[in-house]
Amino acid sequence: MPRRPEAPSDRARRFACIAIGLLGITTVVAAALWLQERTVASSDTQLQAQTLALFRNDDASDTSLVKVDASSPPRLLLSDALYRARALRRAKGTDREAALTALSRQADLAIEARPHWGQAWVVKAYIESLQQGPDHRQLGLAALSRSYADSPFLRDAAGWRVTFALGHWDELDAFVRARAIEEAVWLSRVDGGSRRAIFAAARNTNGYQPLVLRWRDMRLSDGDYFAAPVVRRDPD
Repeated sequence: MPRRPEAPSDRARRFACIAIGLLGITTVVAAALWLQERTVASSDTQLQAQTLALFRNDDASDTSLVKVDASSPPRLLLSDALYRARALRRAKGTDREAALTALSRQADLAIEARPHWGQAWVVKAYIESLQQGPDHRQLGLAALSRSYADSPFLRDAAGWRVTFALGHWDELDAFVRARAIEEAVWLSRVDGGSRRAIFAAARNTNGYQPLVLRWRDMRLSDGDYFAAPVVRRDPD
C-alpha cells in the first residue's frame, strides 16, 4: 500500500518539535556554562581578596566559598588550590600535610587538562614548596623548570617565581637560571616597586652577580637608546 504523503502541517509540526528540542539543549548547555563561569569568577574574587589581605598583613579567611571536584574546570581547580594552599602556609600538623598533598593532586588535574599552562606549574611548585622533604623539593623545582619552559614571563606569578628560583639557585640548571634572571630584570623594569625586593632576595645568593650584570647591561642599552643621535634627512 503506497505511503500517504506527509501533509505540510505535519512536516511543519515535526520541524518545530526538532527546533524546540535543539533550543532546549542549547539553553541547558548555556545555563551550565554560565553557572560554571560564575563559580570560576567567585573563586577568582576570593583569591584576589586573599591576595590583598596578605599584602596588607591582614587576617585572611581560610575557608573557600567554592566547591570543586575532579570534573571542575581547570581554572577553578587551580584558583581554589592556590587559595587553600595560601591558607595553609602557617598551619601545622599532619592534617596540613594531608591537605597540601590533596591540593597538589588538584593542581595536577588542572595541569592534565592544560599541560602547557605555565601558571598551573607555578602553583604546583608553590604547593610543593610548602611541604617538607627532598621529594617535595625536587617536585617543586621540576615544576618551576616546566613553568619557565611554557611561560618565560608571568606578570602575576613573577615575584614569587623569581624569589623561589633565587632561593634555590645552586640547584637550578643553566636554562632555569637564565630564564629566572630575564624575568627578574623584566619585572624590575615594568614594576619598579618590586625591584628592591628582588635584589634583596638575590643579595645572599649566587644569583646576585648575574642579576646585577644583566640589569647593568639592560640599563646601558637604555642609555644607548636615549642617547642615540637623531638622524635628520633633508627634504627631497
